[in-house]
Amino acid sequence: MLGAASEKAILILIEAYGSSIKDQKHREAFFSRVNNRMVSTKYDEFKKSYKSAKTKPKEMPLAQDLDQLLEGAFNFYRHTRNLVGHPQIVPDLDKGIILANLGQFIVYVERIYALMEFYGKSGVEI
Repeated sequence: MLGAASEKAILILIEAYGSSIKDQKHREAFFSRVNNRMVSTKYDEFKKSYKSAKTKPKEMPLAQDLDQLLEGAFNFYRHTRNLVGHPQIVPDLDKGIILANLGQFIVYVERIYALMEFYGKSGVEI
């Protein structure tokens, strides 16, 4: 469940980020690289564009460890979704691990939506 929600949040972020690119040529080029691709490919393209963008949040906590948080959580939820979606054996789900994942997910999604709000207000310059 968290894997699907994470994937949807990342797809919404990528769409919001792309729509916020100020220069039309850059915006069109970004969308041509992410359209009709797997979510992992879209995320890789977003990550490359984000790293090269001139416009980045500077306020805490949004600026703090954003690359690591997005990268780590996105890949974790994607991999666990793949394991559950294509199980070889039924996974043993520990209640403590489930609770920790839910807690991390809240921070992850809050940062994603804060980032979308930031780019919606300030736009993206590449």
